[in-house]
Amino acid sequence: STLVWISMRMLLSWIADEDLETDHVDAVKAFTQATVDHDIYVEMPDGFSSDGYVLLLLKALEGIKQGAYLWYQHNKAALTRLGFVSWTNEPNLYRHPETGFRAGVFADDGLFGFAKSKQTEYLNFKREYGKLINIGSYDSIAPAVRFVGCEITRNRDQRTLTITQRRYIEQMEEEFKSRISRQETPYGNSKQQREKFEELVRKDSDQPKVDRGKFLQVCGKLIWPSSLTRPDISHFVGTVTQLTMDPREDHLEWGFICMGYLSATKNLGITFGG
Repeated sequence: STLVWISMRMLLSWIADEDLETDHVDAVKAFTQATVDHDIYVEMPDGFSSDGYVLLLLKALEGIKQGAYLWYQHNKAALTRLGFVSWTNEPNLYRHPETGFRAGVFADDGLFGFAKSKQTEYLNFKREYGKLINIGSYDSIAPAVRFVGCEITRNRDQRTLTITQRRYIEQMEEEFKSRISRQETPYGNSKQQREKFEELVRKDSDQPKVDRGKFLQVCGKLIWPSSLTRPDISHFVGTVTQLTMDPREDHLEWGFICMGYLSATKNLGITFGG
């Protein structure tokens, strides 16, 4: 179980609305902190092997099937012990009823929010949390500037918080630079292109087939920002992903057109508060 995007945006909107300070907490080798729940034997690692011997696993290893679930349970038990409560339908969003602290957990990353007037109380909590979960340093605060792949900027005067994915889009530009040209909309630069796009799912394409894996890769690159910070391409992505069973060259080209739009508008994002 991990924080879903709509829940992450909810957490950020609370932080903006309540003008909370933020602290980005990263658990050290998180999955290996939880105790395993079954008898699991593993071969000894290279350099320590001895013929005929195996090891009884006491702590989880990254890669075992139940690793993520065991870490989630371990971390949840720690936060619950320290007074946090979560929602039944979103177990990775937490609030501390007495202090008003908020928290969201995505895998081994935690984003905590607290009122500036309660910074001393928060550091006391973080010290106790650090006794239960290995988070490295627990006597300082690291204001969140990046979380789950997006950049976070604040305007404290206006009490706003903005999330963008500029770095992600720049990496996408570099990966597909030979196919991307800047576009004014996700559908191209003209009304004719938009009309042509609307015909995608209404008629069969006579273009050559393309490798399905390659098409899925392009769709995946677009789904991520569509889900997180760029709802302006959601209609485009929802349409194009209907074509994954029989992708054609023109379908793939539309994916690159949308990438060109993201390239031209990489500073756009979602702003909360104000």
